[in-house]
Formats: sequence, C-alpha cells, structure tokens
Amino acid sequence: MTDPRLEIEATPRTIPPGRDMDTSLFSFAWQTTQKWSEEIRRLKKGQQAAVEGEDQAWITLADECFRLRKVYAALAPAMEQSGLSRGAQDLALAIRHLEQALQSHGVEIVAPVGSLYSTEMSEVIESVEQVPRPDIEEPVVHEVLVPVIKRADQVIRFGKAIIAIPE
Repeated sequence: MTDPRLEIEATPRTIPPGRDMDTSLFSFAWQTTQKWSEEIRRLKKGQQAAVEGEDQAWITLADECFRLRKVYAALAPAMEQSGLSRGAQDLALAIRHLEQALQSHGVEIVAPVGSLYSTEMSEVIESVEQVPRPDIEEPVVHEVLVPVIKRADQVIRFGKAIIAIPE
C-alpha cells in the first residue's frame, strides 16, 4: 500500500480547438510560434503606421514653420517701413515659439542656403535645378524649395533645392 500523499491525480490534458491527441508537441509548439510571429508582425506594422503618421504631423508643422520664416523674411522690411513693426515682432515671436516647440521634440529643419553642396548633402537634398553664377568656385545651395526634416537625428523627409554652380 502506498502513502496517499504520494499519489498523483491525473488531470486530463487540455486540447486546443483544431487539435487532437495525436498532434505532436513539436507541431503544436511550431503552430503556436507561427501565430505569435504573425501577431508580432501585425503589431509592428501598426506601430510603424503610427510612427509614420506622427512623422507626417511633424513634417507638416515643420513645413509651416519654414514657410512662415520665408514670409517673414520677405515682409519684415516692408512692415517696418510702413509702421507695422509690432506686427513684424509678433510674427517673429510666433515663429520662434514654433521653432522651440519643434526643437523640444527633436525636430530639426535643415535649409542650408549658401552652404557648399557636397556629396554628403546631395544624399539628403535633391538638386531640382542648377543656376550658373560667376562669383563661386564650387556648387552651393542657392535656394531651398523643400527643407530636410530630421527627427531625433534621423532624416524623416528629404529636401529639394536649386543649386548654384560655377560658370
């Protein structure tokens, strides 16, 4: 007679739907791993879409900041001359606040007008037009049409520019 404390009650093995007692443990583990992998891929795809949507929002905000900076540069002298210096100051302040908000979230607007158009720069800024200039010896960025947008030191949108080349 055995000690009743040493007896083990056999509990029935739970069989998942679509399986039977003949399904090997390896097959079951493989099928479960496949389902987990599919779920992880689905979640990653959703996360990627969320990141892309967030990046697009930052790009839109950065584009507006860039556009406002160009508007301010064009209008500020005329506003000062016509007695609207307060309006020019308000616009400059709004642009500064917008730039600070972007910077606080790691977003950087890169518009290197006047900079040497190097091989490294050509990887992030596409030359859409070339303008000959007699006063330069190497290609430089003449005008930025679409700025490069970086977030956390990664390019999230490439730029476009007009490049000045030596005559």
